[in-house]
Amino acid sequence: MGSLGWEIPACIGAKLGQPEKLVVGVVGDYSFQFTMQEVAAAVQYRIPFVLVMINNISLGLIRQSEVAYGMNYNVDLAYTVEHADGELSQMERGINYVQLMEAMGGLGQRVEQPEEICVSLEWAIRTSAARRLPVLVEVMVEREANAAMGPALNAISEYEPLPHSTTVTSMNGAGSQELRQGLSSIAVSGTA
Repeated sequence: MGSLGWEIPACIGAKLGQPEKLVVGVVGDYSFQFTMQEVAAAVQYRIPFVLVMINNISLGLIRQSEVAYGMNYNVDLAYTVEHADGELSQMERGINYVQLMEAMGGLGQRVEQPEEICVSLEWAIRTSAARRLPVLVEVMVEREANAAMGPALNAISEYEPLPHSTTVTSMNGAGSQELRQGLSSIAVSGTA
């Protein structure tokens, strides 16, 4: 587990420190909320980076930490909205982070199916570089998917089966080479 909310500022710092490198950050849906306003600063100063959000519409690490104690209480980020006409609607998907990015001047895409991930990453890399903006790839996952974690990068425990066929090397479009090089040279990751 890492500190919540450090991913966006870390991406900004990494890009400013090594502007020639591709910067890709990994963030959880709730961690994004801690410092999402920094996207506006990155837009203002034209600091491009790609942010991959793992969105389980809940505070998954809190639930996951409770499992060791025989508890499984999910903190849900979905909600009900009451409209001006009194009509209620369920926001089953929680906050629309793509719209939040766009409201701050960034861009984003929501990914619902695994086969969409590579295409969306390629788009994000091309778009971020061309427009010099932060770009979000919001990947929707199951609410009770457990995150890989550990006390150090060389001591990470996987709690879910790893896919065997989807890898970065399966990307073929524009941005693939940059992503493979970028992930091998500079990567920012986070949790929650």
